[in-house]
Amino acid sequence: MAVDLALGLRDVLDASAELASAEDEDAVLHIAIRRARQIVGTDLAYVMLLDPERGDTYMRMAEGATSPRFDTIRLGMGLGLGGQVAEAMAPRWTRNYLADEQYTHVIDPIIIDEGVKAILGVPVRTFGRLTGMLFTSDRTERDFTQDEITLLALLADQVSAALTAAERATRRRRELDATLDALDTAHAETARLAGIVDLHERLTRLVVAGATVPEIVDLVVDIGGGSAAVFDLAHREIGWACPPEGTPLDLLRRVVDDVAADTEWTDGPVTRSVDGHLVVVTPVVTGPDHLGYVTFASRGPVPAIGRALGRVASVIALILLGHRARDEADNRVRGELLAEVLAPGEHDLDAIGRRAALLGVDVDTDLVALVITPAEERMPRALQAECRALARADNGLVTTYGDRAVMLLPGSDAGATARDVAARLAAHQAT
Repeated sequence: MAVDLALGLRDVLDASAELASAEDEDAVLHIAIRRARQIVGTDLAYVMLLDPERGDTYMRMAEGATSPRFDTIRLGMGLGLGGQVAEAMAPRWTRNYLADEQYTHVIDPIIIDEGVKAILGVPVRTFGRLTGMLFTSDRTERDFTQDEITLLALLADQVSAALTAAERATRRRRELDATLDALDTAHAETARLAGIVDLHERLTRLVVAGATVPEIVDLVVDIGGGSAAVFDLAHREIGWACPPEGTPLDLLRRVVDDVAADTEWTDGPVTRSVDGHLVVVTPVVTGPDHLGYVTFASRGPVPAIGRALGRVASVIALILLGHRARDEADNRVRGELLAEVLAPGEHDLDAIGRRAALLGVDVDTDLVALVITPAEERMPRALQAECRALARADNGLVTTYGDRAVMLLPGSDAGATARDVAARLAAHQAT
């Protein structure tokens, strides 16, 4: 049945309004093929687009087709009815494509599968250049009137304008998305820098106030929300903070043991996943000196925690260096005092008592003298450090004589005190 031109023009205008609201290429083409079938009244409609890189055209979208191979159609310039539409950039039609000898038949098996006979195709042009072709087809023989050709060509012009607008809108959306992504990145960087500044200010206030390692660890937990601990080189905990249901201290120590035993570890931050906990270990170093470890654990990743731990480790290194300097001074005074006590000759006992009291040592109570003999010929530095730490912890005195250490510790049972010290120095195989 021939199409009424006036009604067809109204349908094209309606299609134009609908196309103007389409937001992307897919929406434009869906509207185009649906409206083409409606305006011309055919079994199927489809759009083929130009592939500039290959120089041919390919099936982009179809409505009413049933053969799965129909979507695979590609046509070179001048081949088949579609190729002639593309080459001439002018409408072409046939009442029975398979029987029409004026076309080069390159896709006949697909046409047979689909049962297509009558085909009308018009070019889709953008600024005078071919963009693609709009087709409408029937599975029965039929002629296409000039009014139908005109209406489909008008629809193709509207499709071209809509495709241009959709491409422009898509490009603007991409640009907007890129701008929003850049803003998100900038906001994230601003937040990161603000977090670093806040951390630096809080650390500075703590250091100026003479903060201890446990107070620094509390700050780490306040920032990251997980569990944190600081261990010395002997893997002894010197600061720990853990919220309810947090990571156990033993697990943190176990991870430190594993990291320290890793021969490939290069003293940089390392992350391990253990028993559902994500554990970050950062070394506490200053120059060539390795002083200990800062650990942080949580149930999932915490943004920028590695950078925060690096700054925390630097502050803890300063605190531990201060401790080391005080300990070395304390060790020297304790050693000198004990050496003076052990030296032959007369002593000013009152002066010794006053000096010992300043060190927390009560010389008026029962004291036990111990001699520590190393397993090696010379006194290892690690054993010396352990003896000094033990003496400080027990309010005693210690000094070295050649390849031995001498301790003076509070106690009334020499045997029990000796066994206790031997157990605490067992790792060094000292007697």
